[in-house]
Amino acid sequence: MKNTNKLTLSTDKHRQGFSPALSLVFSLAALVVSLMPLSLALASSQMSQQAPAGSEWIEKIQGAMAADVAVIRPLDLETNVIPSAVRVRLSAIADDQAQIWGDTILEGDYYAEEAVQLDAVEAILIDGALVGYRITYSSVAYETSACEVSMNQDLAASGCCPGRIFESSFVAPGLDSWTRDSDAYAEFVADEA
Repeated sequence: MKNTNKLTLSTDKHRQGFSPALSLVFSLAALVVSLMPLSLALASSQMSQQAPAGSEWIEKIQGAMAADVAVIRPLDLETNVIPSAVRVRLSAIADDQAQIWGDTILEGDYYAEEAVQLDAVEAILIDGALVGYRITYSSVAYETSACEVSMNQDLAASGCCPGRIFESSFVAPGLDSWTRDSDAYAEFVADEA
């Protein structure tokens, strides 16, 4: 117990030579360092929940699709064939996947609204067993190469071409892993006139 008190007193003596602001900085730095193991543990658990699918699962899905041995069965979003908890999770995954657009299609001549909609869910079966889902999702978007764009401007009114950005991803049956469908990366589809 005495050693701890001496350490505290020693630390206090060292702080006495610093301004109150610098002492506060040292205190905050010590707090951050002491909380790092906790924050790393929390970050790791989040990453494992949203980690991309393992290479074995990805290879199985891609191999089945390429060999045309998978049976794709559309699931009706209107009739509640999909339990609401599964639908909510698939919607969250779609929203997560659409965040990639900022580094892909949206670096070009496109602008997308924030809302992402789950358009289609398909069950992927091999020999009658569910091996995953293919989800298709989209967002209202505008092609901006032929119009002038400025902040807080109505893109439709400025002559920008309206449409949607569509993309598909494969999702593991446990809803814990997913990967984009390499045959259906984000693509802008103009509205029909």
